[in-house]
Amino acid sequence: MRTLALPCSSSRSFLMEPSPDIFPSKGEFLRLAAVVAIAASVAMACNYVVFVLNRQPKPFCDSNVEFDNSFSDFCEPCPSNGECYEGKLECARGYRKHGKLCVEDGDIDETAKKLLKSIEIRLCEAYAQYLCNGTGTVWTQEDELWNNLDDFKLMKNYGLD
Repeated sequence: MRTLALPCSSSRSFLMEPSPDIFPSKGEFLRLAAVVAIAASVAMACNYVVFVLNRQPKPFCDSNVEFDNSFSDFCEPCPSNGECYEGKLECARGYRKHGKLCVEDGDIDETAKKLLKSIEIRLCEAYAQYLCNGTGTVWTQEDELWNNLDDFKLMKNYGLD
């Protein structure tokens, strides 16, 4: 029995030429490029979000160390009205922490204004009493002001102001 053998030239061409379906068409190639571009964009966005969320804030430079720009990569300069030690910020009395700054405490300022108004009213009433009736005092002693302060604290604690 005789077997048919393919000529050598045709078997070589079969091995050397790729099939016409091996490469994608122009439409398929554009879709593939779009999918790869979207996937790369999503990967870059996720990487950026993870980087931003996991970034550790720089600690504050100690207050007792003279700030040098060479430290700026390692620590933040301590803000005004703040005291920094071992990377942590503590605000001075009368200030509170707001992000990386020390801002004036509005509650203390408001309480001081109320206290000032209370003392002003008491002093004006005492002076008016002296002018109208000849009784009362023109000057107030320090102890009396401190007692008024204690009364003010008591009124504030019980919400009577």
